[in-house]
Amino acid sequence: MDNGAHMYFCGLKGMMPGITEMLEQVSSKKGLVWEDKLKEWKEKGQWHVEVY
Repeated sequence: MDNGAHMYFCGLKGMMPGITEMLEQVSSKKGLVWEDKLKEWKEKGQWHVEVY
């Protein structure tokens, strides 16, 4: 993501809590604050979610 990659999620709304939890865990293991990274990616237009 730091090199300009994008993250896309598309599917059922019910999947997002599990995805978010996994990303929070990975961020924590890397010493990052999930909310800060998500905000950064959204501001840079790198975060894309289409759920229904």
